[in-house]
Amino acid sequence: MGTFVKDLQKLRIVVSFYRNQVLFWLSGQTLEEQLGFGFAMRCQTIMNGIDPMQKELISLLMDESLPLQKRLMAITSRLDSELEELKAVVPEETLETYRVLHESIYLDITEMKALLGDFVAEVND
Repeated sequence: MGTFVKDLQKLRIVVSFYRNQVLFWLSGQTLEEQLGFGFAMRCQTIMNGIDPMQKELISLLMDESLPLQKRLMAITSRLDSELEELKAVVPEETLETYRVLHESIYLDITEMKALLGDFVAEVND
């Protein structure tokens, strides 16, 4: 159970980072604004870390061959899958114990999907 809590807390931090990235993207006028202040430094800090999932996600965010919106959509999808994988391996009573933390992550991912999806709908109109 200790691993689940640690993984859930780590996911909370990662989701917060990418939720901010989605908000920067949505509100920025230039690519620099959309990536946010200190983007290169934040990326380097993550790349210097040891967590493979965080390295995978930051590599995707830095991949300039895709539009930023598509990168963020892929990252959001990956975060959603990660949350589902964590949820799938614990008993229901454990999940209930950490319900508030789990739901906060779920709500942020849902918001990210909606923000990214709402923008796509507006562009297609």
